Amino acid sequence: MEPLKIKQKIEDMITYAYIVLAQFPKSEKHTLAAEIKRSMFRLLELVIACNKKYFKKTTMQELDVELDMLRSSVHQWRLGRDNVSSQNRTRPCRE
Repeated sequence: MEPLKIKQKIEDMITYAYIVLAQFPKSEKHTLAAEIKRSMFRLLELVIACNKKYFKKTTMQELDVELDMLRSSVHQWRLGRDNVSSQNRTRPCRE
């Protein structure tokens, strides 16, 4: 059986994410970063399970839900990061 392309893509995403997550601020490293890691590994688990099952519909639905959860977590991080950087830019300089 030929390996699934999506499985390889998720493994590549996890490898890249570890580099990015290591750069998270301490305040987010243990909560949001852990949630993102958990979600990525759950995606990988669901892809492997889907490949093994004969009836794939429910597993594909779970995969879709988990993907939306991952997108939401990454989106929350981006909003937080953009908020912090915009606050730093609007602070007046003290002399």
